[in-house]
Amino acid sequence: MLARLVAEQGYVAGTRLARRCRLAAEVYPHPALCRLLRLERIVKYKRGPAAARREEFRRLQRLLRRALRADLGWIAVPPAVGALLRMPWSKPVEDRTDALVCALLGLWHVHHGGRRSQVLGDLDTGFILLPEDLRGAR
Repeated sequence: MLARLVAEQGYVAGTRLARRCRLAAEVYPHPALCRLLRLERIVKYKRGPAAARREEFRRLQRLLRRALRADLGWIAVPPAVGALLRMPWSKPVEDRTDALVCALLGLWHVHHGGRRSQVLGDLDTGFILLPEDLRGAR
């Protein structure tokens, strides 16, 4: 159903980059963040005691700010993004941060022409798009 709605808006599901193509791809932020942020385990800001979730969310924000300066330094970060990554946790801030992560994953794929992304699955059965694993890089 979602694929049909996306197609009706002029998007094409897939990972192949083409001129004048509005591309839609599924991303799964937790494993993508592990790769992009060079983490051995996920940032646990979704479940658990509130204090621990808030601390993990602050950790995620710090890691994203660092990545935007280092591995994603080619992105012109608007002031609103910098402000978002300093806001205290609330459900709307979490949702906006999740949306930012998804957008960054799409930008990664496009910026690197798909060469530094991994596709798990296929168009027929479903797929997710991940950045290359950066845990051994630097």
